[in-house]
Amino acid sequence: MEGQPETLRRWRLDNEGPTWHKLFHHVRYHEEDILQFERQSAQHWMAILSDGERVSARV
Repeated sequence: MEGQPETLRRWRLDNEGPTWHKLFHHVRYHEEDILQFERQSAQHWMAILSDGERVSARV
């Protein structure tokens, strides 16, 4: 998974984000876990936006 290492690290510490696995000294993500996380995130934002809330274009 490509992304900001700080964000991924924070998600792991906060028990958020996609499911991750530790392999020796490396953190790995299964592709299906990433896709599921992205789908859930998109559904979350669609629910927020459909409730009439506005989110700035920078989000």
